[in-house]
Amino acid sequence: MRPSLLRTAAPSTPRRLTLALLVLAALPFGCGDDAGTGGGGTMTTTSTTGSSTTSTTGSKMTTSSSTSSSSTSTGTGGEGGSSPSDVEATITDVALFADCMPIVGPDPMNGSFDATFTNSGGTATTMTVTGARLELTEMAETLVWSFDVTPASTGSVPAMGMISATFTKVTDSGSGTGTTGPCGVCGAAGQLFVDFADDQGGTASATAPVEMFGCAF
Repeated sequence: MRPSLLRTAAPSTPRRLTLALLVLAALPFGCGDDAGTGGGGTMTTTSTTGSSTTSTTGSKMTTSSSTSSSSTSTGTGGEGGSSPSDVEATITDVALFADCMPIVGPDPMNGSFDATFTNSGGTATTMTVTGARLELTEMAETLVWSFDVTPASTGSVPAMGMISATFTKVTDSGSGTGTTGPCGVCGAAGQLFVDFADDQGGTASATAPVEMFGCAF
């Protein structure tokens, strides 16, 4: 006797359709409007570049921009450096010394120096002394002595020409920095520095060595 076979009949078509409808009903669906804006899930993207902001919500994209203002203040800067003069100054001789007898005054320095002025420009000009100082060092003592001279300026330096001049220290015009005065650095070596300016505002400087600063006793 053969065992009977159990057969399972395939579901009918209406039953399969009903199952499909039930599955579809369980899935989430958004309900869109006439403007094409999706419902349900929402995605927002914000990006900022400079002053422009773009936002996207669903299928709508909105771009907003902001305007910023800046202010600029202009200050007045300092004056620039002076341009070099067409006149070259050269110190040719230094004869400065200290008078240390019989009583030493607050400014015992006296003497003079000679200089030449060579004009390489096409305009005649005069050269005015804007500063003169003698720097001396003796052992651990250092003296910087500034002073006035006469005349305060040269005569006219001709275009493409040269002149010479002698400048004499003005009595009692000197003062300095350091722990001593000119009589405290007798025999010291140092350097003379002189600054000049021409009529056009150009500047020139000259230096000369002092091998031994003399003192009179």
